Amino acid sequence: MQRFSLVFSLFVWVLLGQACTNYSSDPQIVSTPILLGVQTEGTGHILTVAAQNVEIGFLGYRLYQASSESALRALAVDNGTTCGPINTQPNASVEYIMEAKPGQTAVTAGTTNRVCAFNASLTSGNYVGVRSLIFSLTAVGTSEISNALLIP
Repeated sequence: MQRFSLVFSLFVWVLLGQACTNYSSDPQIVSTPILLGVQTEGTGHILTVAAQNVEIGFLGYRLYQASSESALRALAVDNGTTCGPINTQPNASVEYIMEAKPGQTAVTAGTTNRVCAFNASLTSGNYVGVRSLIFSLTAVGTSEISNALLIP
């Protein structure tokens, strides 16, 4: 019985190893969102974005802010605030809204095209940027940082 399982395992390994030729070891390219505007709303801010994230394993977004555009680009990937649950899958050619409000983890009810909410407080005079997050087998990957906008 052990011999059969060894032969069977070897057969399956060879079959799968030879049959799967359409794979790549290159990392998946993740679309970077484009920030179109930032404005105050209620107790926080809303970010207007152009985003089309149809990648397999898309997880959401991470928000970053810093005192200058160069400081924003130099921030480590983990130094941001990850958004709450995705409300709308950003896969159409329309403008989407992301909310950044302290204490808020879900988008405002009754609104359309709101992707997600960040539990974050943006500081006037700082710069803000966003990265897309994607799941991979080794870690959570990210896109490049988006363009930076000055927070009003």
